[in-house]
Amino acid sequence: MIALAIIHKPGSWSSRLTRWFTGSTAMHIGFVDLEHSKFYDMNLLFRRRGWPHYTSCRVVLYACPVPVTRETLEFYLDTDEDWYGVFDYLAFGIRKLWPGYHPSFKGAICSEKVNEILAFSGWLSPFAGTPSPADFENVLVRIGEQDQ
Repeated sequence: MIALAIIHKPGSWSSRLTRWFTGSTAMHIGFVDLEHSKFYDMNLLFRRRGWPHYTSCRVVLYACPVPVTRETLEFYLDTDEDWYGVFDYLAFGIRKLWPGYHPSFKGAICSEKVNEILAFSGWLSPFAGTPSPADFENVLVRIGEQDQ
């Protein structure tokens, strides 16, 4: 089963900055292949890690809104050429100052990559512009929580 993991690390600089941008401490999102103990996420590049990976964080698991397969995630590992979008992340600050303005730069952040893979899998995204992990928290169905 593939699930979505939203990572919270209250007290960290990135979580504080994310909270200022989005109102939530949800600082990261990625796919978890629970059957094979793998985590797929956008970091510098789209990558695969062992799961559990965020051992000092609060992790909340959510059901994917559409079925996502391990083959799709592996396909993205083989073909994705996006780099992490530092300016895209900072653009959340612009959204806070100018609601409704959704700038997009050439990079991709974690929640943007999740949104892209879900759309590839058939999901009609409810988001205007690039969503944050907090945006995903508001529309997903929680299936579990892990304090790792």
